[in-house]
Parts: sequence; C-alpha cells; structure tokens
Amino acid sequence: MPSVETLCRPEQTYVCMWSHDRDARKHLHTAVQPVIAEVRARYGGLRSEQLQARMPADDDEPDITEAEQVCEGARELFRAITDNSAEDRS
Repeated sequence: MPSVETLCRPEQTYVCMWSHDRDARKHLHTAVQPVIAEVRARYGGLRSEQLQARMPADDDEPDITEAEQVCEGARELFRAITDNSAEDRS
C-alpha cells in the first residue's frame, strides 16, 4: 500500500499525536513527518518530538510548491488505490 514513504522517500518518518491546551485536552494534532538527513542536520541532529516542536517555533514552514506536489502525488496514489479496490470488488 502506498504511504508517505512512497511519496517522499525520507530516511525516517515520525508519526505522533499531540493533544493540548493550557490545562486540558482541547484539540488533537496528528503529525506524519517525513524527515531527511538535511533537515536533522539543520536542527543540530534533533529527532522526533524535539524536532517537531522546534520547527514551528522557528517558523519553519514547508515550501508551498513542494507541499502542493506532495498533495498531488497523494491524490494520484489514492486514486490508484480506489480504482484497484473497485476492480477487486467487480
């Protein structure tokens, strides 16, 4: 089955859930973060939740064009999965 590994070819993929507010759970974030060595190096070798916390604190936002390309790739993969599932049910 296609995944973030197929789409982004990262060295590692971090998956976590964050639920926070000042004193109680208020809303939920699910993060799926493909990571390459270049990103870890840029952040002094930070990994997992430390890296995930530091990037937004540094206003490190993904390039919009790259994000759109990943989204289009995901659409194509999901379309293929849906098409294959429909054929299997026929």
